[in-house]
Amino acid sequence: SPDGLKAIKAGELSATVSTSPSVGSVSAFSALYRFVNGEKVPDKVYAPMFMITKENVDQAVSWVPSDSTLKAVDDMFATLGDYKPIFK
Repeated sequence: SPDGLKAIKAGELSATVSTSPSVGSVSAFSALYRFVNGEKVPDKVYAPMFMITKENVDQAVSWVPSDSTLKAVDDMFATLGDYKPIFK
């Protein structure tokens, strides 16, 4: 959460796990878009989780969809093989 990221930056929290709502939403949309267009979709689609510490807090995925959110989801789907990114 934004509060968790602030606490890490302030040294009040050593780590947290990010399960950004934006990543979950974009993952679901990407899977649906691919399915409707006849593309390969995994049996299960997970919203990636990221460990956030003081070393990587500035790269944390925002709760609001951003370029880093779209890249994280495209990277997840890239593991399927024949893959075309849908977010540019």
